[in-house]
Amino acid sequence: MDALNWLPPALLTWLPSLGSMLVGVLLASLAFRIGERLVRRATRDAPVAASVARAIRSPAKWGLPLLPVNAVLQGTPANAPGLAGAQQLCALLLIGAVT
Repeated sequence: MDALNWLPPALLTWLPSLGSMLVGVLLASLAFRIGERLVRRATRDAPVAASVARAIRSPAKWGLPLLPVNAVLQGTPANAPGLAGAQQLCALLLIGAVT
């Protein structure tokens, strides 16, 4: 990463993880959109199932993109500054999204 030597060292440590998080969040959002359409179509004629699908839409909308972020944070180098705080924040956001 010689071309990025103008970046602060702390950011250089996080750069691969941030790129992986971005890709993971985009893929999770795409999976949510496709899954939402499939579930909506599958539960069109079942009112109880449709009501359950509507109830879990909001937790899934926020929780699904946080899952790859959490996975990437587990693989982030231990010497990355602020890693413990980021892991705790991600865990709290996941708990908040599901409840």
